[in-house]
Amino acid sequence: MNKFILVTSSLLFIQTLFSMDKVIISGIISNTEETELLLYGLGGKQIIKLQADGSFNQNIEIEHEGVFNLKHNKIAIPIYLSNNDSIIISADANRFLESIKVLGNQEYFNSYLLEKFKLYQTESISNYKKFFSKNEETFLKTTDSILEQNNLLINKYGEINPRIKLLEQKRIAFSFQKMYANYKIYYSIYTGKNISKAKLVESRLLPMINDSITFDEFCFSDIFREKIESKFFNNFFKKFNKNPVDAQLIIKESLKEYENPIVREDLLYYLFKTPLYKNKHEKELYAAIMEVTQKETLKNEIKTVLKTKESLVNGSIAPQFNLLNEKGEKVALENFIGKYVLIDFWATWCKPCVEEIPHLKKVHEDFKDNNIVFISISFDNKSDETKWKNYITKNDLKGIHLIVENGWNSAIAKDYLINSIPRFVLIDPQGRLVDLYAPKPSESKLTRLLNRQDNL
Repeated sequence: MNKFILVTSSLLFIQTLFSMDKVIISGIISNTEETELLLYGLGGKQIIKLQADGSFNQNIEIEHEGVFNLKHNKIAIPIYLSNNDSIIISADANRFLESIKVLGNQEYFNSYLLEKFKLYQTESISNYKKFFSKNEETFLKTTDSILEQNNLLINKYGEINPRIKLLEQKRIAFSFQKMYANYKIYYSIYTGKNISKAKLVESRLLPMINDSITFDEFCFSDIFREKIESKFFNNFFKKFNKNPVDAQLIIKESLKEYENPIVREDLLYYLFKTPLYKNKHEKELYAAIMEVTQKETLKNEIKTVLKTKESLVNGSIAPQFNLLNEKGEKVALENFIGKYVLIDFWATWCKPCVEEIPHLKKVHEDFKDNNIVFISISFDNKSDETKWKNYITKNDLKGIHLIVENGWNSAIAKDYLINSIPRFVLIDPQGRLVDLYAPKPSESKLTRLLNRQDNL
């Protein structure tokens, strides 16, 4: 039985739909080279502009109080925001995690969140490959140790609001249930071995915990939202893939279970933001979302994406770019007219990207005598430029290496609709798109795609 609690009052529906919680976020990040902070969570993302000295002061609106993520450089810290709060943040960019302080109405809980974040950054759990490659006994010893430390940590802050503490305690339990549930599949992925049974880990699973998400929990943390979003997404696409022309009707039917406007709009945004890659019925889906959503911001975002997509069909001219290489020289796409170009959008901090590198090297070696150029475009932050350069040298990476400015907010990210990496793009000698979503080097489909090209 689904115990997801919904708000059905029509008066509350109207009030919730058009009212927003207001928060003032101010402070200073000293010694920073960044120009903005990124705040994201329920309702999408917002940009907080930094002044030249790293100071900031901005009024923001949130749909509901809860845990958000505040990203500086590549570090995204959790932060709790509530209505009419005035948050003051201070940090030194040179030792960001050690120095950051968050003051406000929920100061104790935010202090706890920062300590918890540091706890989960330890090698024993932040390195997914090492974490999930452990045998059952070692895996459970590690999770038991982290769980014990987490519980001690939350009890250390006795001044935390009791309601928020209860929400956080369930979030802790839920996150460990997720680890237990994923153990077998990740163990197989990272070790190449299969576990037919994992009785010790599976004995920790509690079936009821995944089926009792309240509205407060949904707003409180993305780990709860993921369960609802995944269920909605899977149910929707089972029907949509069979009959895409009825997208609007299917969306409305799929949303009937969720009457609260905050929940409904989150699910619509999730449906829009989840990469569909080569789904040929994308336009029908986006048109349907635009008809159902009540949020003008989402409608405008969809319009922008559709306009970009119209200019990015295979066979159209690829968007131009002019980026710096590791030597500080500008390199333009137009320099390679007459050759095929395979672009790899990646970053040194992106584990799936790094896992593709050996496969990319092999493709590069296999086609080194062909009429093709390999360009790797990094989304590493400006402050990590040295790390990026050292990575290229240390790993003897071939091809041409460029780096973007402003990461996800860069022109190239918008021009090529990059919302996740790794992404690969193939361009022909005339500068036209062959495949905006080319197969990864680890897939044999990429070699077949390259072999099919004329004059390669």
